[in-house]
Amino acid sequence: MTDTPATGDVRLQGVEHRVVDTGPVSTLEEAARLRGVPPSAVIKTMVIRRSEDDYVFVLVPGDRAIDWPKLRATLGERRLS
Repeated sequence: MTDTPATGDVRLQGVEHRVVDTGPVSTLEEAARLRGVPPSAVIKTMVIRRSEDDYVFVLVPGDRAIDWPKLRATLGERRLS
């Protein structure tokens, strides 16, 4: 396995964890199946654009969707994409 900034993070030292590298997948269901977990245990990382050069990452449980009005209110934005 290749070391990455995530796997080399000192905050993981002493924390029980498992890295699963399944390669590319086409669906959330496929990702969950290859990892042997339910879809709710997969975390989707969504890149949300606030403005021309301003982006945020939003982590969403696999079996849930973004609540856009709530996200806009939380970020104090009228428009996101």
